[in-house]
This record gives sequence, C-alpha cells and structure tokens, in this order.
Amino acid sequence: MGFTNDPLVDGNLVGTLGSKIDPLLAPLGDYGGVTATHAVLPDSLARDTGSNDVIATFGLDGDQRGDSTTLAQRLVGEAADIGAFEYGAVVIDVTAPEEVTNPSAGAGFQVYANPGDEQSSPWIATNAKGQSVIVWNGDGPEGAGVYVQLISANGGVSVPRLADLGQTSLTPSHLQSAIDEQGNYAIIWRGSGGGSSDIYMRRYRPDGAPVDALPLNVSLGTDKGSGAASVVSNAGGRLLVTWLNQAGDLMFRRYAMSGLSLDGAPRVGVANNAYGGSVTLNTSRRYAAIASDGEFYLMWGLSTARLYVQKFSASGGAMGPATEVAAWDDYEYVTDVDPAHVSSARIYGHDIVVDSEGNPIVSWDHKFELDTVSEPGMTITEDSTDRLAFRQWNPDAGLTTPVIVNDGYDFSAYTDVDGDRISSLNLNNPGLAVDAFGQIGVAWEQQYIDVNVVEYEGDDTGQGTWRDIVVRWFDGDSPIGAATASRFGTVATDAFAPSLAVDATGRFLLAGVAENSVHVQRYALPQPILLDAEGVLRVDDASGRFSDIVIGAQFSGADSFVAFNGVLTGIRAADVAGIQITAGPNDNRIDLSRVTTTTFPGLAINSILVLAGAGDDVVFGSQLVDVINGEAGDDRIFGNDGADQLLGEDGNDTLSGLEGGDTIYGGAGD
Repeated sequence: MGFTNDPLVDGNLVGTLGSKIDPLLAPLGDYGGVTATHAVLPDSLARDTGSNDVIATFGLDGDQRGDSTTLAQRLVGEAADIGAFEYGAVVIDVTAPEEVTNPSAGAGFQVYANPGDEQSSPWIATNAKGQSVIVWNGDGPEGAGVYVQLISANGGVSVPRLADLGQTSLTPSHLQSAIDEQGNYAIIWRGSGGGSSDIYMRRYRPDGAPVDALPLNVSLGTDKGSGAASVVSNAGGRLLVTWLNQAGDLMFRRYAMSGLSLDGAPRVGVANNAYGGSVTLNTSRRYAAIASDGEFYLMWGLSTARLYVQKFSASGGAMGPATEVAAWDDYEYVTDVDPAHVSSARIYGHDIVVDSEGNPIVSWDHKFELDTVSEPGMTITEDSTDRLAFRQWNPDAGLTTPVIVNDGYDFSAYTDVDGDRISSLNLNNPGLAVDAFGQIGVAWEQQYIDVNVVEYEGDDTGQGTWRDIVVRWFDGDSPIGAATASRFGTVATDAFAPSLAVDATGRFLLAGVAENSVHVQRYALPQPILLDAEGVLRVDDASGRFSDIVIGAQFSGADSFVAFNGVLTGIRAADVAGIQITAGPNDNRIDLSRVTTTTFPGLAINSILVLAGAGDDVVFGSQLVDVINGEAGDDRIFGNDGADQLLGEDGNDTLSGLEGGDTIYGGAGD
C-alpha cells in the first residue's frame, strides 16, 4: 500500500512514499492454513474490500479460507477480504500470557483493544480443558453490540466478532456465558424494548455456528425478568438459567447444550417471602451452581439481611430446606468489630460455585455501619467497614468457618494507604472460581477515594477516585500468596468489572476492563499433579492433602485426558511417558489399576514409581512394570500385572505381586 506509480482507476487504495497506508496486518505466522500468511486485523482496510467474483473466477480451492465446499467460511462479513486470510474465519493465536506461580502482578493480554470506544461488563467462562468464551457489551470494529471471543488452552484468541444473537429489536444487557467440555457455549441476556423485557439465550457450537435457529425466550413472557439472569453449565453440557421475576420469585429453567429444553416452562425455585422477606440477588454474579451429576444449588439473599443456599436434584426438585450461610448479625468471624457500635449491617454482593465434589462455595460482602470508633490520633464518626468473605458448605458435614478475604472501610477522616491519603476503600462485585483440587480464587473491584490534600499553601490536589481489580487465592482457609492488584499491565487509573474462571489444571483467567479495552490475565497455581518437561506425570502430595490418589484416563471429545481422583485434567494421556507419585504421612489409598498400555500408550518401560509415604497405605499397581515403596507404616501392596518391584520397608506389610515376575522386599517388620 505504498505503491508510488500513478494508480489505475480501478478502486485500489494507493499510498505514496510520503503518505503510506498502513495495511494493519498481523506478523507472518501460522493462522490455520497450509502456509504462513499475514492475518487481517480488525481495522485493516483489506477487510471486506475484496471481490467475491474472484472466488468463482479463480476457484481459490485450498487457500487460507477453506475449500470450495466451505464457501460460507470464506465470506465472513460483507465481502471477501483482500489476500489469503479471511477476518473472523479462524482463530488467531497470540503470544500466550505469562503464567504466574505464587501469584504476583503481571502483564495481561488484551482480548480487544479499542481505547476510543467504551467496553463494559465482560463475562468469562472456562471448561476443564482450558477453552474459554468471553462476552461483553461494546463498540468495536463491527459496530456497537454484544461481542464474543474464544480463547484456546494455549492462549490463542479469536478475533472479536459481534455475537449472532438473532435479535435486533431489543437492547441486550446483563450478559453471561457458559461453556461445556466440548467447547459448545451459551450466551444469555436480558432483552429490553417496547416497555417489556425477557430473559433470552442462544447456544453455539465451538465454531460459533448457532445451535438454536432463533434465540430462546427463557422467561416466556409470563415471567419477565425484573433484573439480570445467570447461566451455569457442567462438563456434560447441562445448562441452568436462573433469574428473578417481577413477582420477586427466584426462577429457574434447565437446558442442554445440544439443543434440548429440559423444562417446558419456567419453574419457581424460591417463592418471594417464603422465608419471611424479599428475595434479593447480586445482578452482576451467579445465583446458581451446577454439579457434574446435574444436581444444583440456588443462592439468594433475604432483604440484604441473610444469605441462603438450597440444594436441588438433577430433575429440579428441592432436596431439603434452605441453609443459612451468612447473616447480618453474625459477628463471630469478625472479631475486630464491636457489635455495640454497629448501627446497621447488610449482606450483599454474593456469588456461588461448586467444587469438584459438587459442594458449594459462597462469597459475600458484609458491610457494617458503625457509630463512633476511636483510632490512634483520631476519632471517626459514622464509619463503615466491609468484610469480604467466603465459606464452603458440605450438605453432610455442614458449614465451614467463614474466611475473610479482605477489609474495606469508609472513614470520615483519612488514613494512609501506600502513601496515599484515603478516605474510603470500597469492595464491589466479588466473584469466585475453584479448581479441580479445591484451590479457590476470589476477585473483586476495589475502589479508592482520597481526600483533598494540600501539599503547600494554595495547592489543593483535589479529591480523586480510582479502581483496581484485586484477586486472591486460598487452599481451603489458607491464603496462597498475597492479594494481587491488576490493571493488566496498563497505566490506567481505572480497572473494573472483574470476571474470574478456572480450568482443571489450575489456570485462573481474570477478565476485566481497563483503558476502555477488555483484558484477560492468566495465573497458574501450584498443582498436586502436573506433566513435567520430560513427560513424567508427577503427583506430589508430600503434605498429605489427599487420602485417595487414583490415576486413570477419560475421553473428552476425541481425546483422552488424565483423570485424577475421577476429575478430568487438561493433561493428554498420550503425552504421559512416566508416572511418579509421592504420597504424604496419612493412610493413603493409591490406585493405578486403570493405568494400562491402552489408556496410556506413551508410557516407557520401568517408568512408574510410587512412594507411599508414612501411614498404613493400600497400594494397587498398574498393569505395567511398577516400583512401589510402601515406606513407613503397615502397608498392603498389590503389584498387579508386570514384573514389579515391591518394597515394604518399615512396618507389618502385606505384599502381593499378583501376575508377572515380581521382586518383593519385605523390609523391617513382620
């Protein structure tokens, strides 16, 4: 586009040496075709300015856009693009974000950057394999509307496209998304217009093609949403949509990603005033969580005074009464708040997820309005303080003690925060995610409000406000590292609208808005199971966190992945060349009986080692050659097939080689 000869009168865009035209192309790379190309970027003048006649005239079979049987793939947009690449037809791989162990601040990567136009309310959902879908409202290269992008497990990001909602007469708002193990996804929204509003949903295949011919009216007109809706899914593609109707009832309706509707009409989950007050929801978070077996939990507030969770069967029937998980007058876990000085309190900002065992984890913000509190050197009047907290609920074992994530405050006098004189620190929009091993992430919006500061006479810096997105991780009730503030590597003074998701291998994806652009930042937490650079599957549980260590493989789509204690990981079984297990001091059950040459075809000879640790362990070997060391404790070791080496070590051990030419060492003890 810097051609300097006289242009022919043919519609070409021609620059000069002094006024070159930037074609806005990505670097030469592999963008899904048979040869390297330059991908067209969103604002490139090459986009939608080619000739459709060229396709018919020259065939173009086998080019970057597909072959002659996939004409629809070639034509994405109003017309063909100039060149071999068609914008929106394939995923563009970008440099993967840095994965941070022991989380600390790091640069994120931009999902969509357009500082001139406003983007708002991104929502990200991730499946166990690390495939993610993110949706948001914005003004971008295709105009204003709802945008969708897909993120692959290795960091590949598709170009931003307007989502095909199949609806133009209503204004969409309050977006959420969900994704299943196969990469099928769903988008829900509240459609408003003409004096009415309803909850809508459309489902999509991994390539973005709609499953539904038209968007589904979830609330069916008779139960029009009085606010936002929430959607959640499980690995098998079961979908659950929940919302609050105009009568104040918490409604739900069940679907499947495949296109089925499991409920013919909306169903009442919790009737308004059923628990003595109005049902309230956090309109920016989830109201439900669904387990792998289809059982689900509904969560709601009671007039901002109490927070409840209720369990439902896979068919939608209530399984017992609701459980109170938080209350405005619960001071037991907030030891630094004197109830005598509390004038009022409220519970709000709640979110819910389920762990790998199907048990719910709930977060909330607990705000206390205080009368008078004395601090060193000042007296604070009409102060308020926040406690962001979460707790877990096992329907059989009960509630765990609430864990405080962070504190907020609102002083009538100022305090000092990292050198800034802050009068308020507000906590908003807390969101949850939990990985397959029970490690919990909590992300929230943290707003700072300073006071007028006079550095010298006549100089008043004024009052300012800025926001960070803050994320913190926990292993049970124990923090993992410190809270981390993120502005996604930008110089923005405003980062907001956090959304947090996680895959099975502990990669947390944090989405948000900064500098009018949508960003995603990825964090990786230490995991008990990983595949090292040599292909050895390592299970390190020396601390004794797990009583069971069961290794197997399960299919997800066309590929087989390692399963740890029945939970699918993102590790391909075919990539495993060896297995090494280090167990802790507990009484462990270690089971490798599902490890065969069929389920793990890449395993090398003599590549399996088990160190059972102290404790009275039961160990079942694989169908291959194992080296099993019972270590201390009264162990029972069963070698299974293969020429195994079984070492009882200390303790009164029982060793059985079973099939194969085994070598058995009893060690000390009987």
